[in-house]
Amino acid sequence: MHRIDRRRLLLLGAGFAGAGASSPARANGHRADRPRLEGEERAAIGRFLGRPAARPLWHGEGAAEQRAAALLAALGAAERHGLAPEDYGLAHLVRLRADPARFELAASAAFLAYARDLARGRPLPDLPPRPAEPAEAPAALLDRMGLAPDPARLFASLEPATPRYGRLLTLLADLRKVAARGGWTPVPAPERKIQPGDRHPVVPALRRRLAETDGFGGPLEGEELDPPLVTALLRFQERHGLEPDGVLGRRTAAALARPVEWRIAQVILALERLRRLPPARRPRWLLVDIAGFRLELIEEPEPGVERVLLESPIIVGTRYNQTPELSARAVAVTLNPFWHVPRGIAAKEILPEVQKDRGWLARNRMAVFDRTGQRVDPARIDWQALGPADFPYRLRQDWGSDNPLGRIKLEMPNRFDVYLHDTPKKELFARAERTFSHGCMRVARMHELASFVLQEQGWDLAGIEAAIETSGPRTIPLRRQALVHVTYLGAAVDPDGTVRFREDVYGRDARLAVALPSLESF
Repeated sequence: MHRIDRRRLLLLGAGFAGAGASSPARANGHRADRPRLEGEERAAIGRFLGRPAARPLWHGEGAAEQRAAALLAALGAAERHGLAPEDYGLAHLVRLRADPARFELAASAAFLAYARDLARGRPLPDLPPRPAEPAEAPAALLDRMGLAPDPARLFASLEPATPRYGRLLTLLADLRKVAARGGWTPVPAPERKIQPGDRHPVVPALRRRLAETDGFGGPLEGEELDPPLVTALLRFQERHGLEPDGVLGRRTAAALARPVEWRIAQVILALERLRRLPPARRPRWLLVDIAGFRLELIEEPEPGVERVLLESPIIVGTRYNQTPELSARAVAVTLNPFWHVPRGIAAKEILPEVQKDRGWLARNRMAVFDRTGQRVDPARIDWQALGPADFPYRLRQDWGSDNPLGRIKLEMPNRFDVYLHDTPKKELFARAERTFSHGCMRVARMHELASFVLQEQGWDLAGIEAAIETSGPRTIPLRRQALVHVTYLGAAVDPDGTVRFREDVYGRDARLAVALPSLESF
């Protein structure tokens, strides 16, 4: 197996400013023969094995032996999911088959640990497993296994029920084959930009690389960046979230230089994040991909069947005001929203403006409120006496075309106080990398999204536009509260098979990669 040092893996990640810092502790830093269990899991095993006249789950009669065989087979195939068999003590389990009592305990522990990691995600720094559904609780899992007519099907049912997951599994297997062959053709970074029509000695390497990954079918020799090669380069840039200009510049060269090991790591971490996708999603839900700068409204008529109704570019938080990963429920659509300025923005960004220019608030249609919610005359406030650590007021900007929230806001209560909203700054959606907000997600097609969300309540796009133009702020509660899942996918595969990788703009994949034992080898 090809091995890669975790320290080097961290450095391979793009966009991580702290690459030189010490690595976080590994998430599963336990003994290889003893899976890491939570307290509830240990208690469930104790109760299950201590039942009066309880039959063994993993040894003895034919059904128990079938369950044991299915467990060992599932653990042996854990690498297919980007998981590590040694995290569940596979080799130790095989040795214990001749000791029924010890095997019963060890197999139960391995089963619960593997079921949790596969269904809900491994415990990782800043990325805990999602909450368990009732059928995923440890006691329920042991009961289900005891009653399962086909244990192998039970293991398969634990995988996330989304076709996105299956497409990533195929990609992971393909990338491992590339790694086994020694990786892709390396393309040296040129000392200057190579424009279409230019000639340069690195172009033959670029030809071979794009023939391997982006369908280039032209000759593999020749130093000119000619039109067929430009077409393949544009495809590569589009797949990697780069400005599609057909120029071999610094950022494109950096993306070409990412080794297959780093792409494997991104796929494994994308699988991890899909495991955190809540199972209760039907019939429509929203997937917000921070790393991909896009939103999808998905219709799911039955588990595992998805149709994208709407796709939209989005703007996310800067590297200093990062958009968090979360799951929430959309509860209402607000037309012509006020902007209730977050305290940090008010104290750190707006206060200095007001201290320089007392007319700033009036020009920007800002109202001031005290801590009790009473409106305050800004002329009666000694602004010079205030500072970021001592700012007792709340600011609110009136609704209108220049409001930072635009004309529509999707209300989705969450502990981070971030949400989806419109924006007057449409020109920023033309950028390939869109990290411009304070953490909320600005949606290019917010008006169309609102029309879909409100469709079953009798609204269409024309009705929404008319309400925006003829009335003030209005909040419309949603009868059906759709799931909004905000995640960070460095790798994805479209239904047509197009593979997409994204830059690790927040450095999250780089930090998580060093915490996962399964990323030691590929």
